[in-house]
Amino acid sequence: MQDTSHTNDKSEKTYVFLLSLILIVIIILSVLFFAFSNNQDGNNSSSKLYQSEYYNISVAEAYDLINESENGTINLVITDIRQLEPEGCSDCEFKRGHLPYAKRIINKNLFNDTENVTLVYSRYGELGAEFCMELVGTVYGDIYNLEGGWDAWDTAGFFRETGLEE
Repeated sequence: MQDTSHTNDKSEKTYVFLLSLILIVIIILSVLFFAFSNNQDGNNSSSKLYQSEYYNISVAEAYDLINESENGTINLVITDIRQLEPEGCSDCEFKRGHLPYAKRIINKNLFNDTENVTLVYSRYGELGAEFCMELVGTVYGDIYNLEGGWDAWDTAGFFRETGLEE
């Protein structure tokens, strides 16, 4: 006669092993799914990457960016940094004319918009490029410097706003 207790013991161990293996696979898949779904969440800032470079753009490209912003395609922050230039004056240049929707920065440390697309301009573009370099690695949105700065915009004859922002 055959010993069935040994056979039953062996099949029971196989059954427990397979159940354990299935449980481990389910746990691993659950963890992977959870991790992947958290990285796909647009509101999770830890999954975003800081910008590693900035782009110099022409007046026409800046005009297109402003139009995209007006159409709601992008969220654009236009930053006038002419006041940071050594020969800049407090309000006079901004009052005489600035890009539509521009906000003045009177201190580099006051720039705090890290989520949106940023367009920076200075008087001639050089200081704007330096400011953009400082933003690299600190903001998530694209960073643009207006080549030629306010001088190029004004020379091209594009729309300007006057006065101080509200």
